[in-house]
Amino acid sequence: MGNTGDVHVPAGADVHDLTGHTVIPGMMGLHNHMYYTGAAGRAAQLSFSAPRLYLGTGVTTIRTTGGRSPYAEINTKTAIDEGR
Repeated sequence: MGNTGDVHVPAGADVHDLTGHTVIPGMMGLHNHMYYTGAAGRAAQLSFSAPRLYLGTGVTTIRTTGGRSPYAEINTKTAIDEGR
């Protein structure tokens, strides 16, 4: 990103005209959970929806701070790394 004439765009680069928009780097979440706790101690693991919700709000990296199902979170990381 930069002013015209100040930045060399490599051949074949993906170019987007985002005039009028704000562009920021991905944000990092340092205290995140991939589960939801409801009434009476009930909880739901959100391995499918949580990563998509974080990404949809601009958070591209999270550090989970405890989970109800730690192996589910490890499996989610593996699925993301595999492009699933």
